Amino acid sequence: YFPSIAPLRAIIKRQLSTNSRPAITGFPNWTAVRAFENELSSRLPFQYERPYVVEQLRPVWFLQQWWLQDDQQQMIALKDTYRNIWKLLSLSGGSPLNMAVIGQGKGYAPLGLWHENEYKIV
Repeated sequence: YFPSIAPLRAIIKRQLSTNSRPAITGFPNWTAVRAFENELSSRLPFQYERPYVVEQLRPVWFLQQWWLQDDQQQMIALKDTYRNIWKLLSLSGGSPLNMAVIGQGKGYAPLGLWHENEYKIV
């Protein structure tokens, strides 16, 4: 990774093919995401949306809007611009799944999720 306060950029020098995939772990809940965002913004105040992997999220309908709820019952709203809610619902079936999301602060959009040990783009 290139040196940075938030190292997200990398250069791939060599790509290897393998049958085994490393387990993807992410933030355990929204509290951990917010704590990370707060720490990052204290050192990098001009941040934009960032990608995160958050474990065990499920879509829920509450107050006439869709939210992503973690296993501690904390919810963050889905962005108003997110248009694949039905695909997200069909894959999750209302069950919690590990998700890759992008956003900041009060709104996030799922990028993909792990369903039956396979990453699916939503």
